[in-house]
Amino acid sequence: MKTKLNYTLLLAFFALLTFSSCQEEVIQITQPNEDQVIAPQSTLAGLMKSTSSNNGTTDDIMDNANCLSVNLPVTIVVNGITITIETEEDLDYIEDVFDEFNDDDDTLEFIFPITIILNDHTEVVIENMDQLEDFIDRCDTEEVIECVDFKYPISFSIYNTDFQVIETVVIENDRELYQFMERIDDADEAILASLNFPVKMIFANGEIVEVFNNEELGNIINEADDMCNEYEDCDKEEVDEDLMECYWKIFTYNSDDHLRPYHLVFMENNSLKILNPDGSMTVYGEWNTRETDNGVVLNITELNAFDEDLSGEWLIKECDDDRFELLREGDTAGANDTTMVLKQRCEDEPDCTAQEIKRNLIDCSWFAGTNVFSNTQYPNFMFSDDGSVMVVDRENNIEVSGTWEVALTDYGIKLILELPVPYNDLSGYWKIYECDDDRIKVIRDDYYIVFEKECDSPFDCFENKDVVICDDSVEFDGIATFNLNDVYDECPNDDVEITFHLSEADAHDNVNALPSEYTNTNNQQPIWVRVTLAGTNRYEIFFAVLYVEDCSDDCTEEMVDSYLVEENCHWIPVTINSSNDFNGYDFYFNANQNLVIKDASGNETVGTWSTSAGTGTGVVISISQIASPFEPFNKDWVVVECGAERMVLVNDNVELIIERECL
Repeated sequence: MKTKLNYTLLLAFFALLTFSSCQEEVIQITQPNEDQVIAPQSTLAGLMKSTSSNNGTTDDIMDNANCLSVNLPVTIVVNGITITIETEEDLDYIEDVFDEFNDDDDTLEFIFPITIILNDHTEVVIENMDQLEDFIDRCDTEEVIECVDFKYPISFSIYNTDFQVIETVVIENDRELYQFMERIDDADEAILASLNFPVKMIFANGEIVEVFNNEELGNIINEADDMCNEYEDCDKEEVDEDLMECYWKIFTYNSDDHLRPYHLVFMENNSLKILNPDGSMTVYGEWNTRETDNGVVLNITELNAFDEDLSGEWLIKECDDDRFELLREGDTAGANDTTMVLKQRCEDEPDCTAQEIKRNLIDCSWFAGTNVFSNTQYPNFMFSDDGSVMVVDRENNIEVSGTWEVALTDYGIKLILELPVPYNDLSGYWKIYECDDDRIKVIRDDYYIVFEKECDSPFDCFENKDVVICDDSVEFDGIATFNLNDVYDECPNDDVEITFHLSEADAHDNVNALPSEYTNTNNQQPIWVRVTLAGTNRYEIFFAVLYVEDCSDDCTEEMVDSYLVEENCHWIPVTINSSNDFNGYDFYFNANQNLVIKDASGNETVGTWSTSAGTGTGVVISISQIASPFEPFNKDWVVVECGAERMVLVNDNVELIIERECL
């Protein structure tokens, strides 16, 4: 059975024992005084517990929750880039990807399952995003002191009711200390313990302080929070060393990337060079750093270009080994501050980012040359944004599909390929070695793949279009025979196969192709065109509309005018683009070129109209200046069916049917 002790009585009893002169057993007794004992629920116990709590704020960029942290390593996908976070320093990769572009929506996805660690060091396995969000909504945040820590191991002495040391507990880490402090606070445990001094405390800046009693320990922990901001200051010597180690890229300037192509080279003699990548332009200047009350300041002067953009004093707000955030205050009252982010680039690193590579790869197709195979036709790689990749060898009629991703690792940017035979030997991790807009080289051991961009697509010439032929027969019925081979006669067809279909589904399935000599079944008949890259399954679908124009002498501009302005008559738009939304309106084509539209209540909307004899297209009715909701009528309409009672007009793939009504 557990014994419950009154803490005050224990201390009194201990005081009485100090007057005893002998004991039955010869035991060395460590006699703590009141200041050495850690009292349950005391201020010191709370401070020690907060110091040993798991700090959930360090990875908020991943989970946005102070009450927990994600156990590392963990794999995530940030804006489509795969990153394995193995240390807290790797969290900077996430910020780099988020900050790179301003025209994208930043996303972060976990590869589940993951393990989360609560403030009390409890570990929970999470299987999906719903579970994680539910846990974040429900968990409570404990007070965490994050700017000071114990240097482990430390030990505690535990006493019995006779105040003899019965056990020494050795603590190796924050988790063990937190659990031990929970036991001290637990009334049922009734532990009487003291910390064995001296102990060493480590501040966030790496400074180590030796502590000799409870009072000093409490003071050190209390003061640590106030000193946190001081520890984040940059060191001038370290800044200088980092600046001169490699060249620096202007990653963002006022959150914009227009200066990103330029490199800053900080020389040991305090001279500065600004280079563009091809070396065609060099800007010279000077630089130095100094310490101020606000932090380290980088001063750039004597520039023979970019003076307004880059000259001045830049306060270094954040300084990692390879990334600086700088701020230049406005030089006049009301002027905006300027921000700049510099990223270090060394000679053995490619001058590009993971996101730039991913965006580049999905833009156009890429021919690939490699020394993995010998005597092999170079294949064509087509990378898709959904993570799929198609590899096509036209010469050997090979087409395979696989997967790809770009990963950001401590060992560089990696292109990960998963391909079936015959390209399975290209599967695996490839390090990005060189990267230009039109050429990317990746390496693995002694092997390489060189990708060269090819943006001339065989599909570029093809587009949705109207196909119009002229029917000059006296009895016009809108039916004619089309030679479909002439539909895209302006496009080269050496590398493509073209088929025509009556439905989009048939075009995708490549079934029920129409004959090259095809007679339409109705005027303005839609057909779908499948253009397939020869020898592959790669294709695109286009849309065409077959029109038959009435070219007989019976339909002239004068005749159309006479039909439209017939006295005591008006025209009703039966359908426009297959919609009957406007068949409740009456259109009056007046001889003065005014077009008056009336609704059932007599309300009027006024525009203009005119006719002309189109070159090779027949009669054209032009309607303009009609206000909402009649904007769809403001077009140049070709008359494809001409009659006193009914006309069919077309503009691109939009058909307008009007019928006359007379009093």
